[in-house]
Amino acid sequence: MWLYNGRRITEGVAWSDDYGIQHPANWGLWSEAEKVEKGLVHVVQQQRPDERFYYIADNADGTFTAIPKDLQNLVSSYIFACKAFCNTILKDSDWQVIAFLERSRPIPAKISEYRRAVVKACNDLETMYNACTTIEELVVLVDKANSMWPSTDIEKDVAVPE
Repeated sequence: MWLYNGRRITEGVAWSDDYGIQHPANWGLWSEAEKVEKGLVHVVQQQRPDERFYYIADNADGTFTAIPKDLQNLVSSYIFACKAFCNTILKDSDWQVIAFLERSRPIPAKISEYRRAVVKACNDLETMYNACTTIEELVVLVDKANSMWPSTDIEKDVAVPE
């Protein structure tokens, strides 16, 4: 990214300097020395903070102002999403639990183990979310949370019999 007197200059777009001189859209082809001579300053743009966790403002110099979102609100949102995901993936085997309760139909061990593993993963994640004391800890947890759920390779065993 290039700046001219604090203003962003976009490659491929013509620009005017403080003296009213119009510079062509192909200024990006200029040598580094020509760019510096015209008052351009090359700035390495920093990585944009994650908008899931920060309110972000773009600064003219290519940096960002990142204000952390409220940790407790984020934790509550992630716990809610975790429980919703748990309910969604258990939904396909709920009929087996109902059949057991209504007709004493046995639940296959594979299904029972899977359901226990899903509930355990949800409970473990909730505990870990609640233990987060910083945004940085939450970011790390959120990034690894998907790998903590049990494999869903039991779909053929979950299907409602015809």
